[in-house]
Amino acid sequence: MAPSVNRPSVEYTDPQTLIKSPLYSRATSTTAAGRFIFTAGIVGSKDGKIVPELAPQVEQAFKNLETTLTAAGARPTDIVKLTFYVVNWKWTETEQLIESWMDLAPQRPASTLVPLQKLYEDGVFFEVEAVAAIGGTQKLLDQSTISGSVSDAVPPKTVDVVVVGAGFSGVQAANDYNPQDGVGIFQTSDGKVHRARQNDKANTSSSLSAEDIQSVTALLEAIDWQTTSNKNLDINNTSVYPTADDVSCEEWVKRSKFGAYAEKAIGGICRAMVGREPSEVGIHYMMDYIKSGGGFTSLTTDDEGGSQSLFIKEGTSAIAHGLAAELKPGSIFVNSPVDTINQHGSNVTVTTTNGTKFECKKLILAIPTNTYTKIHFTPPLPAPKRMLATKTMPGVYAKALLTYASPWWRDLGLLGKFRSHIGPICFSWELSSFETRAFTLAIFIAGERARNWYRLSELARQDAIIEHLAELVGPENAHLARDILEFNVGNWSEEEWFGGAPTSAMPPGYLSKYGEDLRKPFMSVHFAGGETAREWKGYLEGALRAGTRAADEVIGELGSKSRI
Repeated sequence: MAPSVNRPSVEYTDPQTLIKSPLYSRATSTTAAGRFIFTAGIVGSKDGKIVPELAPQVEQAFKNLETTLTAAGARPTDIVKLTFYVVNWKWTETEQLIESWMDLAPQRPASTLVPLQKLYEDGVFFEVEAVAAIGGTQKLLDQSTISGSVSDAVPPKTVDVVVVGAGFSGVQAANDYNPQDGVGIFQTSDGKVHRARQNDKANTSSSLSAEDIQSVTALLEAIDWQTTSNKNLDINNTSVYPTADDVSCEEWVKRSKFGAYAEKAIGGICRAMVGREPSEVGIHYMMDYIKSGGGFTSLTTDDEGGSQSLFIKEGTSAIAHGLAAELKPGSIFVNSPVDTINQHGSNVTVTTTNGTKFECKKLILAIPTNTYTKIHFTPPLPAPKRMLATKTMPGVYAKALLTYASPWWRDLGLLGKFRSHIGPICFSWELSSFETRAFTLAIFIAGERARNWYRLSELARQDAIIEHLAELVGPENAHLARDILEFNVGNWSEEEWFGGAPTSAMPPGYLSKYGEDLRKPFMSVHFAGGETAREWKGYLEGALRAGTRAADEVIGELGSKSRI
């Protein structure tokens, strides 16, 4: 898999009110792990002319420096380094003027004074340059990349974008997201969104007996009743579910006596949906998760309104990059893991692992609950939040993409989607693009199978997937499965900053006891992230909804015109 590269961006700033130079810009800004602004050639000019005499020149030069910093999105208090160039320097009022500008912060910025016999032209006696490191109160800190867990990889030749993170979107996101915000990727009219509908005319084979069919039918009917008719299952009030009834999914199926095949099927459902075994997940959490996505059919088909109905051609990270492009430069710091969140005092102080500090009135934390343990909170998180952070379980998951020269499975009359009860493959979707002639199967490994698969070397992992696919299509067609152009993989459980996907599942008894604490603010910290959503938790739609809800909370407390 081709690695993603986080390249710094560079911007050049020249305020309209200053004299233009053919040689340099007044300020250069770089944005990568932090944002720095470099200014140069700031002299005492006004209305296109050099101000006469030294003292007025110094005063005007500092005014021009402030104008330049403001245009680049910084303030004088952000300055960390100053360099002064003075013609025929003496201990005069020049020094006093410079000294007044050194009182910018509790700790004065570093400075260098360079005495010169002459600057670039006669009559110019003073020049200043500065380096500023932006602080501020409205920043987005991201541990790894702009897109977080929504990840795209660009392989060498055959595919424009390979989506190793979330790849599909349901129609809820299309309805809720405003294309006028600058990201039109949900608009079907622009040709960027393609139906991910599978080959409906393809034939499928099944070895299920009548008894197996009856067993799984009973299971699906019970799931349907739980998610449509059970009055105790309320996704908007999780506390009403009887804790005593919240056994593991495995135990629930055994108690219900649906039959042997239902016990296999519930394993496939839990692994596919939350990346965990049925012995680990509470039935309340599982049913709440299914109901939040519109029901079992919605989560397992590509029908209109379902979770797999739309495929975003550019990759789902286009959403994050599009939103980022709308923000003021310097609003986002990537590669900036948060180390501490301190709420002692009137503001929230956030410190990153590289020592950078930010202060704000309100903080929105949009990370999986299981990663709260990577941050030191002071005061400590309340007990329910700590319980959620330590007991919720990220899904054990991986997504491999096998790209071929042709959709050979269609030629065999097979679907691009299938399930296996053996492993390592759990299930697949087809992600073919007939426009670019890239024919891809998305293969998913989850649960205990993924744990075992992750113990293998990288090449052994590839071999396990390819050979399982070859086995599934039979010895006469195995060569087709092995003839791969590209093999890309997203090792979700090895991602440092979320540790698994698609969500953090809960064991029995936890959702009814702590579910309402998922999204409760803690002092001035507000919580977002896909799993805090009421609807579509664990999906892109849920992430959008959760972000909107957290933003509304902050706006409601501060007012829409306040600076967060």
